[in-house]
Amino acid sequence: MLSYELFVNDKLEVLAGLKPRLVTDAEKLPGSRRAGRAFSAVQQSIGHSAGTQCRSEVPARIRRGRKGLGIRRQGDRKHAVRGVSVAPPAP
Repeated sequence: MLSYELFVNDKLEVLAGLKPRLVTDAEKLPGSRRAGRAFSAVQQSIGHSAGTQCRSEVPARIRRGRKGLGIRRQGDRKHAVRGVSVAPPAP
């Protein structure tokens, strides 16, 4: 059983999860609302072997910053991911 189904069927008070899923779950449940801020975060990174050159253009573009943000946003749009934000490039 999905957590959302358990939440609704058992009339629970709180459902926690990743924001994109909670956004779509909240739309299915009239009167529901999301808390204003996150209580945890999923930090992701990318890397490759020391001393080697990255063979894929995607990691290189991500490392360069703005183009990487564009890749992320395109993926979010393509897969209808909602409720997420992208951190600015590191200085």
